[in-house]
Amino acid sequence: MGVRRLQTFLEQHCPEACYEVSIPDIAEEYRQRFNRDPVIVVDGSCCFRTLYGGLDWVCGGQYKEYVKRVTNFFDSFEAINIKLILYFDGATQESKRPVWVSRRLQSMEKAHAIFDSLGKGQTVQNIDPQLFVLPAGAGNTMSALSKDRCSVRRSLRECDEEIASYAEKNKCFAILAQDSDYVIYQSGAKYYLSAENLDLNKMTTLVYDQKALAEHLLLNVSELPVFASLMGNDFIPADDLRSFHIRLTGKQRQQAYAAVLVRKVAEYVASLPKQNDLFLYLGQLSYEVFRKRNRAVDLKESILSYGRVWDEVTNTFSVVGPIDTRCRNWDQIMSIAHYNYVNMLSPSHVYNILRKLPFEMSTALEDCRTSVPPSAVALRLMRQRIYGVALREYPGGSRTDHLTVDEWCMCGPQSLTGALKVPAILPPENSPKLLDLWLNNTDEIKAEKFKLLSWIGSAHLFNNKYNIGVIPHQLVSVICILSYLYHDANILQNWEVKVFASTVVDVQAMIVRDLSAINVKKVNVRGVQLATMFTRAITHLMLANSICGTPLSCELTRHYQLFDGKMFQKWYLERRTKPKQGNLQHFQLICDTVLTE
Repeated sequence: MGVRRLQTFLEQHCPEACYEVSIPDIAEEYRQRFNRDPVIVVDGSCCFRTLYGGLDWVCGGQYKEYVKRVTNFFDSFEAINIKLILYFDGATQESKRPVWVSRRLQSMEKAHAIFDSLGKGQTVQNIDPQLFVLPAGAGNTMSALSKDRCSVRRSLRECDEEIASYAEKNKCFAILAQDSDYVIYQSGAKYYLSAENLDLNKMTTLVYDQKALAEHLLLNVSELPVFASLMGNDFIPADDLRSFHIRLTGKQRQQAYAAVLVRKVAEYVASLPKQNDLFLYLGQLSYEVFRKRNRAVDLKESILSYGRVWDEVTNTFSVVGPIDTRCRNWDQIMSIAHYNYVNMLSPSHVYNILRKLPFEMSTALEDCRTSVPPSAVALRLMRQRIYGVALREYPGGSRTDHLTVDEWCMCGPQSLTGALKVPAILPPENSPKLLDLWLNNTDEIKAEKFKLLSWIGSAHLFNNKYNIGVIPHQLVSVICILSYLYHDANILQNWEVKVFASTVVDVQAMIVRDLSAINVKKVNVRGVQLATMFTRAITHLMLANSICGTPLSCELTRHYQLFDGKMFQKWYLERRTKPKQGNLQHFQLICDTVLTE
């Protein structure tokens, strides 16, 4: 979210602190002045929407087309000799959970508005773009492609704080992001560049200028963290500041309210004690702002978050303490998981589950008011099996609480009132443990990895002793997913399995140009729900594959190998029961494996 109303103020009312630049020009100036190559630290999650923009997002996701967009992003910076360092978010900090929940509920209302429009016959092209919901696999797609093009890291704490720290320590040329918190941070980067306004054809964007903002507000740069805290941010919700803001601006909402509020808050901040004296004043400040003194701790946490410079995470983060000597392998398990997490070699959920952090599923394009279960509910059984494989060696794991995972998963308006405690389902007793799964690649263990993947994927596959390891590997993911949705979750009908199977083999056969040419105007709302469920099931299968020691190449679990939204919706409306261009034998193998009782 960043600082409430600050981006609006910068873009509409403060031209000296928000202006367009040519990235090649300012990069060349930087080279001449500092005699070193420019490095841009990129907040990866801030680029998802910019790079996806213009592609269909209602039908379920245009992943092969998105791959082309992401590839062009890297090519464009490579062409002007700018090195990129990409950071991606890790887990949500619990102190920010209320804000996270509030955003998920707002997104749910947007998703419901989309389904209301579709239900009334609105065409896909005429859905309000302000209701945009990023397709479920877009983030995974960009992070997967990034690893082959540049240095990537996943944050252990707040992503923006780690980015600011990296930029400070390495004297980076710029930060590319879209979070007004970066205007406040003492990052050390010469420029904060807007991801939202990035034009890859012209290689231009907007700069948000911290020093110019401070001068405009008649504040010192060191006072901006206090200003941000009193505007509203992830630590201090804007709703908590409403009464304070009314006292500053008056009850009547004025034109250009953002400009009025920003200047009034800045005037108030200018009147406060400076530097260390401010922290002695926080109790009184809390009373003046909230009419109670107990928010001083929140104010302190918020202010310090902007000035904190983390040590390198890999050096300061304690991978695991002496939890319990009964599991001598646990330190090694955690060390491997930590390395894979930070270096983006596994889905973030692997390490988070092992650390007993909550499992999160954000709002997706689904209607929680219908008979089709939300994907978080439909896929819970698969997650429980994943938890079992991950946690059965957890020190003290005989205790019930050690074999449960807290879940924050959007399933409807009442689903986020608190964490749901979900019990793990333990795998078969004779299945390999984590270190064997992750480090042992003998033929015998490879076969066991596939067997365990089939156990997670579907009881139908496991109980009928299907040897998925001998199936063409590009079909294993879809067979697991469709078998789960058809048998375990009891959601898909026979003909819907065939539509998905047709889509997958056609996606694997068709090039981007052919997929782009598919035209869809109206959709079936159940088809939209199922598209979301399928794409989220792909993400679950990625996690299962990683936990099992990647019996499948990670490339074969990517969304762009398995799905195309427009094609699926077109095939769904036609009730297509065989592929148009894809391998007919592969299609038949999928259907026979999934639909045979």
